[in-house]
Amino acid sequence: MAPLTVLLLLGLAFAVPAGAEPAFEGRVFLDTDGDGRLGEAEAPLPGVAVENGERTTRSDEQGRFRLADTGDGFVRVVRPRGIACDPWYRTEPGDFPCRRIDDEDDFLFVHLTDAHVFPTPQDFVAFSLPRPPAWIPGFVTRPLYFALLGRFNRELDAEQIEAALRSGLPEDQRGLPRSRLLPALEAEFVRPGSESGQVAAEIRRAFDEVAALEPRFVVSTGDLILEGNRATPVAARRWMDLYVDEVTRVEGRGIAFFHTLGNNELVSSDRGRGAPGDPDVGKGLYRRRLGPTTYAFDRGRFHFVVTDTHVMHRGEYSFYRFDPKQRRRLEADVLAHRDQPVAVLNHEPFAFDPDADMDALLARDEGLLARTGVDYALSGHIHRNGVWHDGVTTHVSTGALSGMRWFLPAAFVERGMRLVFVRGDRLFSAWKRLGEPAVGFVTPGHGAPLWPSGAERAEPDELVVFAADATGPFAEVELLANGETAPLEPWGRYFGRAERREGVAYELIARRADGTELRAELLPSRDREQR
Repeated sequence: MAPLTVLLLLGLAFAVPAGAEPAFEGRVFLDTDGDGRLGEAEAPLPGVAVENGERTTRSDEQGRFRLADTGDGFVRVVRPRGIACDPWYRTEPGDFPCRRIDDEDDFLFVHLTDAHVFPTPQDFVAFSLPRPPAWIPGFVTRPLYFALLGRFNRELDAEQIEAALRSGLPEDQRGLPRSRLLPALEAEFVRPGSESGQVAAEIRRAFDEVAALEPRFVVSTGDLILEGNRATPVAARRWMDLYVDEVTRVEGRGIAFFHTLGNNELVSSDRGRGAPGDPDVGKGLYRRRLGPTTYAFDRGRFHFVVTDTHVMHRGEYSFYRFDPKQRRRLEADVLAHRDQPVAVLNHEPFAFDPDADMDALLARDEGLLARTGVDYALSGHIHRNGVWHDGVTTHVSTGALSGMRWFLPAAFVERGMRLVFVRGDRLFSAWKRLGEPAVGFVTPGHGAPLWPSGAERAEPDELVVFAADATGPFAEVELLANGETAPLEPWGRYFGRAERREGVAYELIARRADGTELRAELLPSRDREQR
């Protein structure tokens, strides 16, 4: 063998150690003809961030990037403002073909969470309905159920809970004794042809409504499927198929989805026996169908960061921890975007979860969100609406699209979504129940009650109002100040702004084309306090 050949082989042997992953290389470019390949007339995209969950690099003047490995198994492009890429993540080397999209400073997006999709009532009965041990008599367990329901919905007392449950039964069964309500609801849910058991159709209508509202995009913050943590991988795959099908239908109308991992996507994690060798257990199914559990993207002036606080701790998943690598990634990411407003998207809330407050997490990370200057944190998990401001970050919790997993009546836990209007570097939002109109004042109150422990904020000098019919805008919206028409600046199709004057009573009137009206009022501060 020639000496030069021997030297080359030795060089390769030392350059790529045995078992080492090859470098991940590719290009980011504008794919104007949509063929997925960089043509001679197509432009590279320089300066675009590409990351692997641990490290970040940027494309050079020719759109090329290089990472030493795939990190957490994915390499993804941090989609910059005005750019969409398909694919946006890869598990092996390749290019990121991208296209330009409309991306103004002011736009609407929908925040939905806890969709908990499943196709049949039998899925809920098999995996989500609590089953006490047979040796505990019903007269013991049924009062406990009512106590648990009261803990879940703290706004309702025992009589209101009972009335809400009865509303889910046919007229001829609403007089049943209290002890038989829950069994009757279950029987009605699984009865062939029952109205409450049309789960797949109800889910489809919900996603149709999201599409009809025509947001720029949707953020779906976890618990996408029913009880994947309790389910077999076979069941969880069926549920994920349904979720992806519904998302695909909406995306077919030009509305992008951004997902986060929820605890219900930790497949078989609560079953103990699990499914040995199945690649979809734990985070596997989410990662296979939807990609990495952490990523970032820009829209308008905002930088959005998706986080994942589900970490194995002492042999089981904790929902309230940052992996050290992710903590470093999040801190570096947020600090690198100090010139932009930042919104963090996570399934579990970083504040005001009554059962497992994340104060401990934030304490371990020395107030990571506040220290890095995160402006907003959007979450779900607790199936409740709330807005809380800690002095730096505004925490927004959104109620569940599914209510109580599509099982209990909406009168008990309402079903819906949050419409969010981005106005420059601020977010304004309002909760909207599924299939129903919503009319009200976003400020003061940010469209939802401020959590009692939230820091007090000064009364704003502006009014932001919201009016949306069941699946679109009203024909006309009018604002009255002390009974006289007041100027109202439209913000998109559903929001508007007006100057606020001290001591003035305001009324918002939304009219349909047929002349019917919905109204909301805002009294002066002193009158509201007296009420």
